[in-house]
Amino acid sequence: GDIHVGLEAGQHACVLARQEGNALAEAGSLINVTLCLCYLNRYDEAEQTLQQFEKIVVRQGDRFLSAFGVRTRAILCQQYGDYESATAQYLGAIQAFESLGAINETAHTRFGLIHNWCLAREFSGIELQLRKMLDETRVVGSSELRVISAYAAVLVAASTGFTAIARKWYPSISKNRQNVLPRYNHVAELAEVLIVQEPSVH
Repeated sequence: GDIHVGLEAGQHACVLARQEGNALAEAGSLINVTLCLCYLNRYDEAEQTLQQFEKIVVRQGDRFLSAFGVRTRAILCQQYGDYESATAQYLGAIQAFESLGAINETAHTRFGLIHNWCLAREFSGIELQLRKMLDETRVVGSSELRVISAYAAVLVAASTGFTAIARKWYPSISKNRQNVLPRYNHVAELAEVLIVQEPSVH
């Protein structure tokens, strides 16, 4: 429901921006459209809109939008199961956002990387990324980022076998599920599945 509404709004915004000749606004709307298509599993269309976005960014030379594009490609790769490519793109986006001093977006991107590694069952660097995300969350101080960081911690705990800890934490954050962006609902669902299916061994 929310994603379909977001898709329609994003497509409408793209048309308006194009009519007004506002390339940066069009690029921002294309990112939103791409993400909505991603979460609707419409990958070919998502790839097309992302390529349109990338052409605009090359012309404009906007580093911030470029970093968004790299992260969006990471999400697209992750959605269709290419976790290795997604990892490379997430790390590139983290580096780009860090170089711009964009702490909030860096933290959001680390969350994507953590989710990707949980899906891939790749945990070698996950604790470091979680610690960095929690540090960034403390600096930014936004309520949304606090909820997302808590989800990240539960996801890591549940994925790495610390199910009892995950079960203990989860009820306190699940009530805030509607406070985060719709695109993170699938992360909450994964956490719930892991908590239910894994026996407590710790």
